[in-house]
This record gives sequence, structure tokens and C-alpha cells, in this order.
Amino acid sequence: MLIVRYLRKSVAILGIITVIFSFSSCINEDFSKNPLDKLTFSADTLSFDTLFSTIPSYTAEVMIYNRNNKALKISSVFLENGANSVFRFNLDGFVPNSANLLTDIEIAAHDSLFLLVEVTFNENDSTLPVYISENLIFITNGNTQKIVLEAYSQDAVILRNETLTQNTIFTSEKPYLIFGNLEIAAGKTLTLNAGTRIFMHRNANIIANGNIISNGTENERVIIRGDRFDLAYVNIPYDFLPAQWGMIYLQNEIGENIFKNTTIRSGSGIVLYGNSIIHTKLRLEKSIIHNMSGFGILSQFGDLEIINTEISNCGNACVAVLGGRLKMVHSTIANYFSWATRTDPAVFIRNFVVEDRIVRPFPIHSAVVENSIIFGNRTDELVLKDTADIMFNVLISYCLIKAKQFERPELENIIWSYSGNQANKTDIVFVNPTVDWQNFEIRGYYNFQLAEDSRAKNVANIQVAAQYPTDLLGRNRFADSKPDLGAYERID
Repeated sequence: MLIVRYLRKSVAILGIITVIFSFSSCINEDFSKNPLDKLTFSADTLSFDTLFSTIPSYTAEVMIYNRNNKALKISSVFLENGANSVFRFNLDGFVPNSANLLTDIEIAAHDSLFLLVEVTFNENDSTLPVYISENLIFITNGNTQKIVLEAYSQDAVILRNETLTQNTIFTSEKPYLIFGNLEIAAGKTLTLNAGTRIFMHRNANIIANGNIISNGTENERVIIRGDRFDLAYVNIPYDFLPAQWGMIYLQNEIGENIFKNTTIRSGSGIVLYGNSIIHTKLRLEKSIIHNMSGFGILSQFGDLEIINTEISNCGNACVAVLGGRLKMVHSTIANYFSWATRTDPAVFIRNFVVEDRIVRPFPIHSAVVENSIIFGNRTDELVLKDTADIMFNVLISYCLIKAKQFERPELENIIWSYSGNQANKTDIVFVNPTVDWQNFEIRGYYNFQLAEDSRAKNVANIQVAAQYPTDLLGRNRFADSKPDLGAYERID
């Protein structure tokens, strides 16, 4: 009896399945012939922004909808340049033939298809970006519809795991695209002329066993950034995300690195390696280091100068000094990193490290910070740590500091933030220290220039300011006879 019941049940199930398949088959065969029934696209133009020639693009996606009450048969989908097209597409898993043509693609009523598109451009033999576009054609019930595919193709100097064994000059003629590591051999110098653009692929690093001299100008800055121009989210470019590439390692113990009018952003950080006897040098002047996933600058036995410079939004400290020397004047250190929880202050200076319960000395030979701003979204953005019998020569004066007020002989003429120090008072410092990601195109990206009512206005040490009479943007600090703190002079 059990076997009979099982057979009857199986026959019944088989019958139901047959009916379902028959019903489905009827629906699939009931294609609309009405020319008014058309496809709908989630976008009628697919823009890839700027892409580097010979490098395959990311994969872009468009949704194809049938919002009609009957199924549609797309008689053909093709790229108008056929086999000569530089674009590639895949429609819901269907790959076109060598002529970039698909035929008889079915889409059920109120259903959708995924369209995936990629592109690889040939070299343009041009120093300027070249606009390229092509139509992807859909023909359904005699209707011709299209999606415009477009991009700018940019030729670049492509370097893959390259070691520079001779003195080398990068120019502004074409951008440089770095894969893997770009190494500068010991005793050699990489010079970046004004207007040089370096685009770093994911995990790419610059390793300087020699020197880097970056000679940007106010009108032609040197740019070092990630290589993606597209959007990571609906309204957030990849260039606004940290960790888009690796690190810059400056580890020539007898080297002297200089970054003037240079913007470095959206990487993982800069490390300055020296030793207890010889301090590797780095001078930053009118430069910007922004949006690093790690340290803005970690200086270990370095000789670090930060002049008229903004260092902002880092996952660890913006400036971390372990031993060596530091000179920081008229600089803005602002840490409002929002991509992860940050435990480091914006700036810390210390003369020791404890490893395996052993105190390792990192003597601070000299650290002078003047006319600067140290601010952020943590309670205490400045930490000084020292231990007895290890050199700690530090002077911080005429600075606006976000921290609970503390007394130390190294601190003079400090303006402490209201936050944590005085009730019912709010600090106004920057134009835009936070971003509303839903409206950032209207309200702007992070802007660490001074707000109209900034507490950093008109309170700088005039004697120090006189040594640096123009700010990061080239504006006169003495236009109103009262110079401001930080890298930016407020001009009303």
C-alpha cells in the first residue's frame, strides 16, 4: 500500500509539474507583436568618465526592463561598430558573436535583463584625453532603441614594478599610471615637474631608496592619487575613498625629499624612515595630504618640515613623530576621518616605544609647532608622551588645539577648544569639516579653509607669520594686518 500511495503521489506531482511547464511554455510563446511595446532602460547613456588607453575598464551595468503585459523578443542587439568596436557587452549571460551581435533574446513580461559593458581603448597618440562614443542598438518589434556608450580615453606612461636606476624626470605631458611598486634606487632622484599627475593602481607603492623632488606650483600642482574615476556608490567617487592605493616609503637615510605644491590623496599613508644617527629628510611646503587610511605621515627618526600644509582625514594620526626632528609652521592638521573608528589623535609626539616590556628610546632632538591648527572630531587631538632620561625638546606655541586643556612646559600661548573645556560653547573653525554624503555636491566636499567666524582668525604670532607671508593658496597673510593660524588665510 505504501508503494502504491507513493506512486500515486509521484504521478500527481509529475502532473502538476507538467501543467506548470505547459503553462509557462504558453506564456513564453505569447510574444507581443505590438510596435508600441518597447524596452525601458535604467540609463540611456553609459558614461565611463576618463579611462587609460590599453587598460581594461571596470564593468558597468545597465538594467533592461520589459514593463509590458506580454513577453518581448529582442530580434537583435549589436554594437554599431561591429567587430571593430572597442566596447564589449554581455546581456544576461549571453555573449555576442565576433561581430558583436546577439539575436532573438527573450524577456518575459514585467521582467528584466542585466547588461554588462566593458571597454579597452587603443592608444590615441595624444597628450590630451580623447572623447569616444558608440551606440549599442536594440531592435524589438521593428523599433530601434539605443544606449549611448561614451568615455574619455587618456594615453598614459604605464609603469609596472619599475625600478628607476637613473635620475629621472616626470613631466606634465602625459599622466603616469603605476602598477605594483615604483622604486627609486639608492643615490638616484625622481623629479616631478609642475603639473605632473601620478595615478596609483590598487596596492601600488612608491619606495624611495633615493630622493623625490616634487616641484609643483600654485597654478600647476603635482597630483598623486588613485587611478579610478568612477563612482564607488551612487554619489561618491572612488577618489573620495581612502586606501585606493598603497604607501609612499621614504627610506633613504642620507636623502632629502621635497614636496612643494603637491596634493597626495586617497592612499594608505606616508612613512619617513631614518635611524637614531641619520634622520631622513622630508620638507612639505604648500602641500595637501588628505584621506589616508593609515597615517598621514609617520616619521620614525625623520627630519620632518611641514610648512603651509594641510594634512587631513587619516585613519590613524595625521602626524606621528617617533624621535628625530619636527618643524611645523602655519599648517592645518584636521582629522575628521569617517570611514572607520579612529583611536589615534590627530598629532602625537613621543620619545619612546615599549616592546616586550623594554623601553626603546626615540629621542626628540627638536619639535617646534607654531601658528598651526590641530583639530578633529575626537576629544583629544594632541598627545605628548615622554619618559625621563630620553631627550624631549618640544615647543608648541600660538596654536589652536582640540583637547582637554592640560599644562606642560612645552606649551605656550595655546588656544584650547571650547569642546570639553567650556560648557555651552561651540568651536567654529573650518568652512566644512563634515560632509552630508546625500548632498555633498551642493554643500561641497571637506573644506578646511577658515570659516568667517573661525577662532583661528587674526591670532597668529606676527613675527612667525612674517617668515611665511603667503598661505597655501598664495594669498597674502598680511592683507588685513592680522595673520591667521593654519595653512589658509581667511580673505573676506
